[in-house]
Amino acid sequence: MDESAIYAIVVADAGVQALLGTNPMRFYEGKIPDNAPSPSTTPYCIATVVSSVPENTLDATQAGSDNLRIQFAVFGATKAEAKPVITTLRSALGPNGYETSLQEFIDPSTDLRMIAMDWEFWLLR
Repeated sequence: MDESAIYAIVVADAGVQALLGTNPMRFYEGKIPDNAPSPSTTPYCIATVVSSVPENTLDATQAGSDNLRIQFAVFGATKAEAKPVITTLRSALGPNGYETSLQEFIDPSTDLRMIAMDWEFWLLR
């Protein structure tokens, strides 16, 4: 299993769909694709794999799982626009992993409010 299983949970969530649309959904893996609608359509979310660390053992067996860390960066014209997406993502992801950090920024390239939260998941190989 890899990050696609986590992304599938996000895009199937009705609350996320209500906030980020469905056709097309403003949820992007890694970066905004060149053929995506204008990034000025907010809110939108970019999910990026930060790390994937195998659960190593000292015996000769292969790792059976990976600790996957994904950052979900939500962009909105205001904090009030981005915050409901964060809240909804927490509800969708909560049963599957745990949140490790939350940061707020103003993106200098777009002047949008960005709320980024990191999540960790244990995924079986």
